[in-house]
Amino acid sequence: MDLSAWQPHIDAMLAFYAGDMDARIVVHDDYGDTDEHSIAHFFRTCDEFPDLELTALELCRGAVLDVGAGSGCHSIELQERGLEVCALEIAPELCQLMRERGVLDVRCGDIHEFESEPFDTVLMMMNGLELAGSLAGLERLLSHLRSLVSPGGQVLADSSDLRSSHGIADDPTRREDGRYVGEVTLQLEYDGRKGMPFQHLYVDPDTLVDHAAKTDWDCAVLCESEFGHYLARLSR
Repeated sequence: MDLSAWQPHIDAMLAFYAGDMDARIVVHDDYGDTDEHSIAHFFRTCDEFPDLELTALELCRGAVLDVGAGSGCHSIELQERGLEVCALEIAPELCQLMRERGVLDVRCGDIHEFESEPFDTVLMMMNGLELAGSLAGLERLLSHLRSLVSPGGQVLADSSDLRSSHGIADDPTRREDGRYVGEVTLQLEYDGRKGMPFQHLYVDPDTLVDHAAKTDWDCAVLCESEFGHYLARLSR
C-alpha cells in the first residue's frame, strides 16, 4: 500500500494528538461527493462507540488482532477488558502514537503481508474491509486471513452497502462504467494538502457472503445500522 495516499490522514491524526482538537479530514470520492470528518472520531472512548462497534467488542474472544488499529481506541478498550490484543497498523507514526497511548503490543505492517501465529479473533472495524480495495482484492484478503485465524476462530468486520444510495437502476450492483458499486476511488485532504487517489471497497452483505463462500468462510450478518452500515462475522 502506498502510504502517500494516507499521509493527510496520518498528519491529521498526529495534529489532533498534539493538541489540535479541531483537526478534520476531508474525503473526496469519484461519485463527486465530499465529506468532512472530525479527527476526534478516531480517538473516541468506549462510551462514544456506536452499538455496532460495542457488539463487535463484546464478541471478541481469545487472542485478538486489531487490523488498521489507527489510534488504538479499540485495542485499548479490549486491553482494559483483559483480552490479549495485537494492534496492527501500517503507518509507523501511528504505531508510535499507539505505544504512547498505552497499547501494549503494536506491530507495524500491511495486513496483506502480515504473518503471525493464528489469532482467535481478527477485528476489522471502521469499514475494515475497505483494505481489500476491490472485489478481486476481497477474495485475496479473505484467503490470506485464513492463515491468521485459528481453527474455530472468527473475523469480525464491518462495511457499508452503497446499493441504495448509489445503485444504477438497471443493475443495482454496478456503476455506469461497469465497476461494482462499492469500488470507489478516494482522495484524502488535510489542511489544504491532498494525498494520492486510492482504491477503496464498500461491500454489500450479499456480495460479502458470496465471496466469503468462495474462500471457504461461513459469513453471517450480525447487525445493521443507518446508511447501510453492518457488522459481519466470518467463521472458519
